[in-house]
Amino acid sequence: MEDLPPDEVAYPEPDPGATGRLEPREDDVEPSPEIPQSDGDEDPFARQTCGFAYPPPFQNGDRRRDLPGALFPTDVPDMPLPVAYPEPLPPYVWRMRSAFQDHLGPRFGVDEITMPGYQDELPLFERGAAWFEPRRCYELPTGARLLTQAEAYEMWSRMVEQTLWHSIDDTEGKRSVVLIRGAYPGTFEWHGNEPNRFNDTIVLLWRDPDGSPHVREYPVNTDTGARDFGYHSSSSLRPNRHYPYVNGRHRTYNALRMGLSSYPVRDDSNKNGHWDGDRNGWLDGGPADHDRNGSGHNIHMGSVDGDLSEIQIDGWSAGCQVIPGSDNWTEFIRHAWTFLGDDVDAYLLDARDIAPATWTPCEEPVGSHDCPFEIRTFPFIQQGNTEQQPPGRHDQYNCSEANEGGPEEVYVLNIRESGRLSASITVDDEDSIDPDIHLLWGDDADACMTRGHRTFEHRVHPGRYLLIVDTWVDGDGNVMAGDYRLEVDFTPSD
Repeated sequence: MEDLPPDEVAYPEPDPGATGRLEPREDDVEPSPEIPQSDGDEDPFARQTCGFAYPPPFQNGDRRRDLPGALFPTDVPDMPLPVAYPEPLPPYVWRMRSAFQDHLGPRFGVDEITMPGYQDELPLFERGAAWFEPRRCYELPTGARLLTQAEAYEMWSRMVEQTLWHSIDDTEGKRSVVLIRGAYPGTFEWHGNEPNRFNDTIVLLWRDPDGSPHVREYPVNTDTGARDFGYHSSSSLRPNRHYPYVNGRHRTYNALRMGLSSYPVRDDSNKNGHWDGDRNGWLDGGPADHDRNGSGHNIHMGSVDGDLSEIQIDGWSAGCQVIPGSDNWTEFIRHAWTFLGDDVDAYLLDARDIAPATWTPCEEPVGSHDCPFEIRTFPFIQQGNTEQQPPGRHDQYNCSEANEGGPEEVYVLNIRESGRLSASITVDDEDSIDPDIHLLWGDDADACMTRGHRTFEHRVHPGRYLLIVDTWVDGDGNVMAGDYRLEVDFTPSD
Protein backbone atom coordinates (compact mmCIF):
# COMPACT_ATOMS: atom_id res chain seq x y z
CA MET A 1 0.00 0.00 0.00
CA GLU A 2 1.57 3.26 -1.12
CA ASP A 3 1.73 5.94 1.58
CA LEU A 4 1.48 9.49 0.26
CA PRO A 5 1.77 11.89 3.21
CA PRO A 6 1.78 15.47 1.93
CA ASP A 7 3.72 17.99 3.98
CA GLU A 8 0.63 20.06 4.57
CA VAL A 9 -2.99 19.22 3.87
CA ALA A 10 -5.26 22.21 3.42
CA TYR A 11 -8.80 21.32 4.38
CA PRO A 12 -11.06 24.31 3.75
CA GLU A 13 -14.28 24.79 5.63
CA PRO A 14 -17.33 23.58 3.66
CA ASP A 15 -19.08 26.00 1.38
CA PRO A 16 -22.06 27.29 3.36
CA GLY A 17 -24.13 27.02 0.22
CA ALA A 18 -23.26 23.38 -0.40
CA THR A 19 -26.02 20.85 0.09
CA GLY A 20 -26.39 17.11 0.16
CA ARG A 21 -28.94 15.22 -1.90
CA LEU A 22 -31.38 14.23 0.80
CA GLU A 23 -32.66 17.49 2.22
CA PRO A 24 -33.02 21.20 1.52
CA ARG A 25 -31.29 23.72 3.73
CA GLU A 26 -33.27 24.86 6.75
CA ASP A 27 -34.28 28.48 6.95
CA ASP A 28 -33.15 30.55 9.93
CA VAL A 29 -36.26 31.79 11.71
CA GLU A 30 -38.38 33.12 8.85
CA PRO A 31 -41.04 30.86 7.34
CA SER A 32 -40.29 29.35 3.96
CA PRO A 33 -42.15 27.11 1.48
CA GLU A 34 -39.98 24.13 2.53
CA ILE A 35 -40.41 24.71 6.28
CA PRO A 36 -43.90 26.11 6.94
CA GLN A 37 -44.33 28.04 10.15
CA SER A 38 -46.66 26.60 12.79
CA ASP A 39 -50.22 27.81 13.04
CA GLY A 40 -50.70 30.69 15.42
CA ASP A 41 -46.97 31.40 15.62
CA GLU A 42 -47.01 30.84 19.39
CA ASP A 43 -43.43 29.63 19.20
CA PRO A 44 -41.34 31.53 16.62
CA PHE A 45 -39.10 28.50 16.17
CA ALA A 46 -41.86 25.90 15.78
CA ARG A 47 -42.62 24.51 12.33
CA GLN A 48 -45.25 22.24 10.84
CA THR A 49 -42.49 20.25 9.15
CA CYS A 50 -38.80 20.50 8.34
CA GLY A 51 -39.47 19.67 4.69
CA PHE A 52 -36.89 16.90 4.55
CA ALA A 53 -36.75 15.13 1.19
CA TYR A 54 -36.10 11.71 2.66
CA PRO A 55 -37.50 8.55 1.04
CA PRO A 56 -40.95 7.48 2.29
CA PRO A 57 -41.04 5.06 5.24
CA PHE A 58 -40.28 1.44 4.43
CA GLN A 59 -43.55 -0.49 4.28
CA ASN A 60 -42.88 -3.75 6.08
CA GLY A 61 -45.37 -6.56 5.91
CA ASP A 62 -46.98 -8.52 8.70
CA ARG A 63 -44.53 -9.49 11.40
CA ARG A 64 -44.28 -13.06 12.52
CA ARG A 65 -44.43 -14.40 16.06
CA ASP A 66 -42.17 -17.26 17.05
CA LEU A 67 -42.55 -19.79 19.80
CA PRO A 68 -40.74 -19.30 23.13
CA GLY A 69 -37.02 -19.93 23.00
CA ALA A 70 -36.67 -19.34 19.26
CA LEU A 71 -35.37 -15.79 19.49
CA PHE A 72 -32.77 -15.24 22.17
CA PRO A 73 -30.96 -18.42 23.23
CA THR A 74 -29.40 -18.18 26.66
CA ASP A 75 -26.15 -19.83 25.59
CA VAL A 76 -23.88 -17.57 23.54
CA PRO A 77 -20.62 -18.93 22.07
CA ASP A 78 -17.71 -18.05 24.35
CA MET A 79 -15.25 -17.21 21.58
CA PRO A 80 -15.95 -13.88 19.84
CA LEU A 81 -16.10 -14.08 16.08
CA PRO A 82 -15.02 -10.92 14.19
CA VAL A 83 -16.97 -9.45 11.34
CA ALA A 84 -15.62 -9.82 7.83
CA TYR A 85 -13.90 -6.91 6.08
CA PRO A 86 -14.63 -7.58 2.41
CA GLU A 87 -14.62 -3.98 1.18
CA PRO A 88 -11.88 -3.09 -1.34
CA LEU A 89 -8.70 -1.66 0.10
CA PRO A 90 -8.04 1.98 -0.77
CA PRO A 91 -5.54 2.39 -3.64
CA TYR A 92 -3.38 4.64 -1.46
CA VAL A 93 -3.43 6.47 1.87
CA TRP A 94 -2.65 10.07 2.79
CA ARG A 95 -2.28 12.01 6.00
CA MET A 96 -4.24 14.82 7.57
CA ARG A 97 -4.16 16.59 10.88
CA SER A 98 -7.30 16.46 13.03
CA ALA A 99 -9.31 19.55 13.86
CA PHE A 100 -8.44 19.01 17.53
CA GLN A 101 -4.77 19.46 16.71
CA ASP A 102 -5.32 22.66 14.75
CA HIS A 103 -5.08 24.80 17.87
CA LEU A 104 -2.07 22.89 19.22
CA GLY A 105 0.45 24.11 16.66
CA PRO A 106 3.04 21.63 15.28
CA ARG A 107 2.09 18.17 14.16
CA PHE A 108 2.44 15.21 16.44
CA GLY A 109 3.87 12.54 14.14
CA VAL A 110 1.94 9.30 14.59
CA ASP A 111 -1.12 11.25 15.71
CA GLU A 112 -1.73 12.56 12.21
CA ILE A 113 -4.72 10.84 10.65
CA THR A 114 -4.00 8.27 7.97
CA MET A 115 -6.78 8.68 5.43
CA PRO A 116 -8.02 6.20 2.81
CA GLY A 117 -7.53 7.22 -0.82
CA TYR A 118 -10.97 6.23 -2.05
CA GLN A 119 -12.48 8.27 -4.86
CA ASP A 120 -16.19 9.05 -5.10
CA GLU A 121 -18.43 12.01 -5.83
CA LEU A 122 -20.98 11.70 -3.04
CA PRO A 123 -21.45 15.26 -1.71
CA LEU A 124 -21.00 16.27 1.89
CA PHE A 125 -24.22 15.74 3.79
CA GLU A 126 -25.41 19.18 4.82
CA ARG A 127 -25.96 18.40 8.51
CA GLY A 128 -22.38 17.12 8.72
CA ALA A 129 -20.95 20.56 7.95
CA ALA A 130 -20.29 23.38 10.39
CA TRP A 131 -23.31 25.34 11.62
CA PHE A 132 -23.19 28.48 9.50
CA GLU A 133 -26.89 29.06 10.21
CA PRO A 134 -28.07 30.04 13.72
CA ARG A 135 -30.63 27.22 13.86
CA ARG A 136 -31.37 23.87 12.24
CA CYS A 137 -34.68 22.09 11.94
CA TYR A 138 -35.48 18.88 13.81
CA GLU A 139 -38.64 16.83 13.44
CA LEU A 140 -39.20 15.92 17.07
CA PRO A 141 -42.00 13.67 18.34
CA THR A 142 -43.50 16.84 19.84
CA GLY A 143 -43.38 18.67 16.48
CA ALA A 144 -40.82 20.22 14.15
CA ARG A 145 -38.67 22.94 15.68
CA LEU A 146 -35.63 25.05 14.87
CA LEU A 147 -32.85 24.50 17.42
CA THR A 148 -29.59 26.30 18.05
CA GLN A 149 -26.46 24.18 18.15
CA ALA A 150 -26.41 24.50 21.94
CA GLU A 151 -30.03 23.32 22.12
CA ALA A 152 -29.29 20.40 19.80
CA TYR A 153 -26.29 19.39 21.92
CA GLU A 154 -28.45 19.50 25.05
CA MET A 155 -31.15 17.45 23.29
CA TRP A 156 -28.73 14.68 22.32
CA SER A 157 -27.23 14.69 25.81
CA ARG A 158 -30.68 14.49 27.41
CA MET A 159 -31.62 11.60 25.12
CA VAL A 160 -28.61 9.54 26.23
CA GLU A 161 -29.19 10.38 29.89
CA GLN A 162 -32.91 9.61 29.86
CA THR A 163 -32.62 6.43 27.79
CA LEU A 164 -29.37 4.83 28.96
CA TRP A 165 -28.67 6.73 32.21
CA HIS A 166 -25.26 7.81 30.91
CA SER A 167 -23.99 11.38 30.92
CA ILE A 168 -22.19 12.79 27.88
CA ASP A 169 -18.60 13.58 28.87
CA ASP A 170 -18.10 17.34 28.40
CA THR A 171 -14.36 17.23 29.06
CA GLU A 172 -12.37 19.37 26.62
CA GLY A 173 -11.24 17.26 23.69
CA LYS A 174 -13.53 14.35 24.56
CA ARG A 175 -15.62 13.06 21.66
CA SER A 176 -18.95 11.26 21.95
CA VAL A 177 -21.03 9.55 19.28
CA VAL A 178 -24.76 8.83 19.25
CA LEU A 179 -26.16 6.39 16.68
CA ILE A 180 -29.88 6.05 15.97
CA ARG A 181 -31.02 2.89 14.22
CA GLY A 182 -34.12 3.32 12.07
CA ALA A 183 -34.30 7.14 11.77
CA TYR A 184 -32.88 9.61 9.26
CA PRO A 185 -30.71 12.52 10.44
CA GLY A 186 -32.85 15.28 11.91
CA THR A 187 -35.76 12.90 12.56
CA PHE A 188 -36.66 10.45 15.32
CA GLU A 189 -39.58 8.52 13.85
CA TRP A 190 -38.97 4.84 13.08
CA HIS A 191 -39.01 4.54 9.29
CA GLY A 192 -39.10 0.76 8.95
CA ASN A 193 -35.33 0.31 8.59
CA GLU A 194 -35.22 -1.05 5.07
CA PRO A 195 -32.22 -3.37 4.90
CA ASN A 196 -28.97 -2.70 3.04
CA ARG A 197 -29.33 1.12 3.18
CA PHE A 198 -27.44 3.99 4.76
CA ASN A 199 -30.63 5.08 6.50
CA ASP A 200 -29.51 5.48 10.11
CA THR A 201 -28.02 8.47 11.95
CA ILE A 202 -24.62 9.07 13.51
CA VAL A 203 -24.06 12.21 15.59
CA LEU A 204 -20.68 13.55 16.69
CA LEU A 205 -20.63 15.70 19.86
CA TRP A 206 -17.81 17.67 21.46
CA ARG A 207 -17.00 20.94 23.21
CA ASP A 208 -14.23 23.46 22.54
CA PRO A 209 -11.88 24.63 25.31
CA ASP A 210 -14.23 27.56 25.92
CA GLY A 211 -17.17 25.20 26.34
CA SER A 212 -18.78 25.90 22.97
CA PRO A 213 -20.77 22.82 21.84
CA HIS A 214 -20.53 21.16 18.43
CA VAL A 215 -23.06 18.85 16.77
CA ARG A 216 -22.45 17.08 13.44
CA GLU A 217 -24.93 14.58 11.94
CA TYR A 218 -24.33 12.11 9.11
CA PRO A 219 -26.09 9.20 7.42
CA VAL A 220 -24.73 5.80 8.42
CA ASN A 221 -25.73 2.17 8.63
CA THR A 222 -25.95 0.33 11.94
CA ASP A 223 -26.86 -3.02 10.34
CA THR A 224 -24.92 -5.43 8.20
CA GLY A 225 -25.10 -5.30 4.43
CA ALA A 226 -27.13 -7.88 2.51
CA ARG A 227 -24.43 -10.20 1.25
CA ASP A 228 -23.10 -13.68 1.99
CA PHE A 229 -19.98 -12.86 3.98
CA GLY A 230 -19.48 -16.45 5.11
CA TYR A 231 -20.54 -18.41 8.17
CA HIS A 232 -20.51 -16.39 11.42
CA SER A 233 -19.03 -13.38 9.61
CA SER A 234 -21.86 -10.84 9.51
CA SER A 235 -23.76 -9.50 12.48
CA SER A 236 -25.25 -6.30 13.90
CA LEU A 237 -24.72 -4.63 17.26
CA ARG A 238 -27.38 -4.84 19.92
CA PRO A 239 -29.04 -1.43 20.35
CA ASN A 240 -29.77 0.54 23.51
CA ARG A 241 -26.35 0.33 25.11
CA HIS A 242 -23.02 2.11 25.43
CA TYR A 243 -20.03 0.93 23.37
CA PRO A 244 -16.48 2.12 24.07
CA TYR A 245 -14.53 3.03 20.92
CA VAL A 246 -10.97 4.31 20.55
CA ASN A 247 -9.00 6.35 18.03
CA GLY A 248 -7.46 3.41 16.22
CA ARG A 249 -7.19 1.76 12.83
CA HIS A 250 -9.51 0.02 10.40
CA ARG A 251 -7.36 -2.05 8.09
CA THR A 252 -4.98 0.44 6.40
CA TYR A 253 -6.30 3.76 7.74
CA ASN A 254 -7.30 5.47 10.97
CA ALA A 255 -10.88 5.11 12.15
CA LEU A 256 -12.86 4.57 15.33
CA ARG A 257 -12.13 1.07 16.53
CA MET A 258 -14.31 -0.97 18.87
CA GLY A 259 -12.72 -0.98 22.32
CA LEU A 260 -14.24 -4.30 23.43
CA SER A 261 -12.83 -7.68 22.50
CA SER A 262 -16.13 -9.51 22.97
CA TYR A 263 -19.78 -8.50 23.19
CA PRO A 264 -23.18 -9.95 22.19
CA VAL A 265 -24.32 -9.45 18.60
CA ARG A 266 -27.13 -10.75 16.42
CA ASP A 267 -25.82 -12.95 13.61
CA ASP A 268 -27.39 -12.46 10.18
CA SER A 269 -27.61 -16.17 9.47
CA ASN A 270 -29.59 -15.91 6.24
CA LYS A 271 -27.51 -12.98 4.93
CA ASN A 272 -30.44 -10.76 4.05
CA GLY A 273 -29.01 -7.70 5.76
CA HIS A 274 -31.51 -7.67 8.60
CA TRP A 275 -32.57 -9.46 11.76
CA ASP A 276 -35.46 -11.87 11.45
CA GLY A 277 -37.87 -13.44 13.88
CA ASP A 278 -38.27 -10.63 16.41
CA ARG A 279 -39.72 -7.10 16.34
CA ASN A 280 -37.80 -6.58 13.06
CA GLY A 281 -39.02 -9.86 11.61
CA TRP A 282 -40.81 -8.86 8.42
CA LEU A 283 -38.18 -10.50 6.21
CA ASP A 284 -38.29 -14.23 5.66
CA GLY A 285 -36.20 -16.98 4.19
CA GLY A 286 -33.26 -19.12 5.19
CA PRO A 287 -32.23 -20.23 8.66
CA ALA A 288 -33.22 -18.18 11.70
CA ASP A 289 -30.82 -15.50 12.88
CA HIS A 290 -29.21 -16.13 16.26
CA ASP A 291 -27.20 -14.51 19.02
CA ARG A 292 -23.47 -14.96 19.54
CA ASN A 293 -20.41 -13.08 20.74
CA GLY A 294 -18.65 -10.84 18.22
CA SER A 295 -15.80 -8.36 17.83
CA GLY A 296 -14.38 -5.83 15.38
CA HIS A 297 -17.47 -3.66 14.71
CA ASN A 298 -15.58 -0.49 13.79
CA ILE A 299 -16.78 2.90 12.55
CA HIS A 300 -15.21 3.50 9.12
CA MET A 301 -16.04 4.78 5.64
CA GLY A 302 -17.58 3.35 2.49
CA SER A 303 -16.86 4.73 -0.97
CA VAL A 304 -20.19 4.89 -2.78
CA ASP A 305 -21.79 7.09 -5.42
CA GLY A 306 -25.40 7.95 -6.16
CA ASP A 307 -28.46 9.16 -4.32
CA LEU A 308 -28.38 8.24 -0.65
CA SER A 309 -31.95 7.01 -0.94
CA GLU A 310 -30.80 4.35 -3.39
CA ILE A 311 -27.16 3.40 -2.74
CA GLN A 312 -26.67 0.08 -1.00
CA ILE A 313 -24.33 -1.11 1.72
CA ASP A 314 -23.58 -4.51 0.15
CA GLY A 315 -19.97 -5.47 0.95
CA TRP A 316 -19.01 -2.25 2.74
CA SER A 317 -20.27 -3.58 6.05
CA ALA A 318 -20.59 -7.00 7.60
CA GLY A 319 -21.66 -5.27 10.80
CA CYS A 320 -19.45 -2.17 11.10
CA GLN A 321 -20.99 1.30 11.20
CA VAL A 322 -20.11 2.83 7.82
CA ILE A 323 -20.29 6.50 6.83
CA PRO A 324 -20.82 6.79 3.05
CA GLY A 325 -18.68 9.03 0.85
CA SER A 326 -15.16 10.44 1.08
CA ASP A 327 -16.34 13.97 1.86
CA ASN A 328 -18.55 12.78 4.70
CA TRP A 329 -15.82 10.58 6.13
CA THR A 330 -13.18 13.30 5.89
CA GLU A 331 -15.38 15.80 7.71
CA PHE A 332 -16.39 13.25 10.34
CA ILE A 333 -13.00 11.77 11.19
CA ARG A 334 -11.23 15.14 11.05
CA HIS A 335 -13.39 16.25 13.99
CA ALA A 336 -13.83 12.86 15.68
CA TRP A 337 -10.10 12.15 15.88
CA THR A 338 -8.04 13.58 18.73
CA PHE A 339 -5.01 11.37 19.47
CA LEU A 340 -4.17 7.74 18.86
CA GLY A 341 -5.70 5.59 21.59
CA ASP A 342 -8.12 8.22 22.91
CA ASP A 343 -11.50 6.91 24.05
CA VAL A 344 -14.72 7.76 22.23
CA ASP A 345 -18.04 6.94 23.89
CA ALA A 346 -20.65 5.60 21.48
CA TYR A 347 -24.33 5.16 22.32
CA LEU A 348 -26.45 3.06 19.95
CA LEU A 349 -30.22 3.56 20.28
CA ASP A 350 -33.17 2.05 18.47
CA ALA A 351 -35.39 4.93 17.36
CA ARG A 352 -38.40 3.15 18.86
CA ASP A 353 -36.77 2.94 22.28
CA ILE A 354 -35.75 6.54 22.88
CA ALA A 355 -37.10 7.34 26.33
CA PRO A 356 -40.34 9.37 26.06
CA ALA A 357 -39.04 11.54 28.91
CA THR A 358 -36.52 12.92 26.41
CA TRP A 359 -39.35 14.93 24.88
CA THR A 360 -41.92 15.21 27.68
CA PRO A 361 -40.33 14.86 31.13
CA CYS A 362 -42.19 12.76 33.68
CA GLU A 363 -43.09 14.53 36.90
CA GLU A 364 -42.78 11.17 38.63
CA PRO A 365 -42.62 7.52 37.52
CA VAL A 366 -46.12 6.14 37.36
CA GLY A 367 -45.54 2.72 35.81
CA SER A 368 -46.83 3.52 32.32
CA HIS A 369 -45.02 2.95 29.02
CA ASP A 370 -44.24 6.68 28.79
CA CYS A 371 -43.26 7.02 32.46
CA PRO A 372 -42.05 3.60 33.65
CA PHE A 373 -40.82 2.80 37.13
CA GLU A 374 -37.00 2.85 37.22
CA ILE A 375 -35.00 -0.03 38.65
CA ARG A 376 -31.63 1.50 39.52
CA THR A 377 -30.49 -0.65 42.45
CA PHE A 378 -30.65 -4.33 43.37
CA PRO A 379 -32.35 -6.04 45.03
CA PHE A 380 -35.45 -4.12 43.98
CA ILE A 381 -38.77 -4.67 45.81
CA GLN A 382 -42.02 -2.86 45.10
CA GLN A 383 -45.73 -3.23 45.69
CA GLY A 384 -47.78 -2.65 42.56
CA ASN A 385 -51.32 -2.81 41.29
CA THR A 386 -52.21 -3.38 37.66
CA GLU A 387 -55.75 -2.10 38.29
CA GLN A 388 -54.28 1.40 38.60
CA GLN A 389 -53.24 1.44 34.94
CA PRO A 390 -55.31 2.11 31.80
CA PRO A 391 -55.98 -0.69 29.30
CA GLY A 392 -52.77 -2.43 28.32
CA ARG A 393 -50.70 -1.76 25.22
CA HIS A 394 -49.48 -5.35 24.71
CA ASP A 395 -52.08 -8.13 24.57
CA GLN A 396 -49.83 -11.02 23.50
CA TYR A 397 -46.06 -11.45 23.36
CA ASN A 398 -43.90 -13.41 20.96
CA CYS A 399 -42.53 -15.42 23.90
CA SER A 400 -45.96 -16.77 24.89
CA GLU A 401 -49.40 -17.60 23.54
CA ALA A 402 -51.12 -16.41 26.74
CA ASN A 403 -53.78 -13.70 26.61
CA GLU A 404 -52.23 -10.72 28.41
CA GLY A 405 -55.01 -8.34 27.43
CA GLY A 406 -55.35 -6.75 30.87
CA PRO A 407 -53.63 -3.61 32.18
CA GLU A 408 -49.88 -3.66 32.72
CA GLU A 409 -47.22 -1.85 34.74
CA VAL A 410 -43.84 -1.10 33.17
CA TYR A 411 -40.37 -1.01 34.69
CA VAL A 412 -37.13 0.05 32.99
CA LEU A 413 -33.57 -0.90 33.90
CA ASN A 414 -30.10 -0.40 32.43
CA ILE A 415 -27.61 -3.22 32.99
CA ARG A 416 -23.92 -2.27 33.02
CA GLU A 417 -22.38 -5.76 32.95
CA SER A 418 -23.32 -9.31 32.00
CA GLY A 419 -25.01 -11.49 34.57
CA ARG A 420 -28.23 -13.21 35.67
CA LEU A 421 -31.41 -11.20 36.09
CA SER A 422 -34.11 -12.76 38.24
CA ALA A 423 -37.64 -11.57 38.89
CA SER A 424 -40.48 -12.97 40.95
CA ILE A 425 -44.02 -11.90 41.68
CA THR A 426 -46.42 -12.80 44.49
CA VAL A 427 -50.11 -12.07 45.00
CA ASP A 428 -52.42 -12.50 47.98
CA ASP A 429 -55.42 -13.86 46.08
CA GLU A 430 -54.33 -16.24 43.33
CA ASP A 431 -57.94 -17.03 42.41
CA SER A 432 -58.72 -13.47 41.27
CA ILE A 433 -55.31 -11.88 40.59
CA ASP A 434 -52.94 -13.27 37.96
CA PRO A 435 -50.16 -10.99 36.63
CA ASP A 436 -47.28 -12.40 34.57
CA ILE A 437 -43.80 -10.90 34.16
CA HIS A 438 -42.06 -10.33 30.81
CA LEU A 439 -38.50 -9.25 30.00
CA LEU A 440 -38.20 -7.16 26.80
CA TRP A 441 -35.26 -5.57 25.01
CA GLY A 442 -37.56 -2.91 23.57
CA ASP A 443 -41.08 -1.64 24.10
CA ASP A 444 -42.64 -4.00 21.60
CA ALA A 445 -44.65 -7.18 22.07
CA ASP A 446 -42.29 -8.87 19.59
CA ALA A 447 -39.22 -7.96 21.66
CA CYS A 448 -39.88 -10.40 24.49
CA MET A 449 -36.86 -12.37 25.67
CA THR A 450 -38.50 -14.47 28.37
CA ARG A 451 -41.51 -14.54 30.69
CA GLY A 452 -42.63 -16.12 33.91
CA HIS A 453 -45.95 -16.90 35.50
CA ARG A 454 -44.46 -16.30 38.92
CA THR A 455 -40.70 -16.13 38.36
CA PHE A 456 -37.94 -16.19 35.78
CA GLU A 457 -34.16 -16.06 35.63
CA HIS A 458 -32.39 -14.99 32.45
CA ARG A 459 -28.84 -14.17 31.37
CA VAL A 460 -28.53 -10.56 30.22
CA HIS A 461 -25.78 -8.41 28.78
CA PRO A 462 -25.20 -4.66 29.12
CA GLY A 463 -28.11 -2.67 27.78
CA ARG A 464 -31.56 -1.25 28.38
CA TYR A 465 -34.44 -3.58 29.23
CA LEU A 466 -38.11 -3.34 30.11
CA LEU A 467 -39.82 -5.55 32.66
CA ILE A 468 -43.60 -5.59 32.17
CA VAL A 469 -46.04 -6.94 34.74
CA ASP A 470 -49.04 -7.77 32.55
CA THR A 471 -52.48 -9.03 33.50
CA TRP A 472 -53.71 -12.41 32.31
CA VAL A 473 -57.25 -12.71 30.92
CA ASP A 474 -58.87 -16.12 31.40
CA GLY A 475 -60.91 -18.03 28.84
CA ASP A 476 -64.13 -16.47 30.08
CA GLY A 477 -62.80 -12.95 29.57
CA ASN A 478 -62.15 -12.25 33.26
CA VAL A 479 -59.37 -9.67 33.69
CA MET A 480 -57.23 -10.87 36.61
CA ALA A 481 -55.84 -7.46 37.67
CA GLY A 482 -54.89 -6.42 41.18
CA ASP A 483 -52.16 -6.05 43.81
CA TYR A 484 -48.81 -7.76 43.47
CA ARG A 485 -45.33 -7.71 45.01
CA LEU A 486 -42.39 -7.59 42.61
CA GLU A 487 -38.83 -8.59 43.52
CA VAL A 488 -35.97 -8.15 41.03
CA ASP A 489 -32.32 -9.01 41.55
CA PHE A 490 -29.15 -9.16 39.47
CA THR A 491 -26.03 -11.27 39.91
CA PRO A 492 -22.97 -10.26 37.84
CA SER A 493 -21.11 -12.97 35.98
CA ASP A 494 -17.87 -14.23 37.46
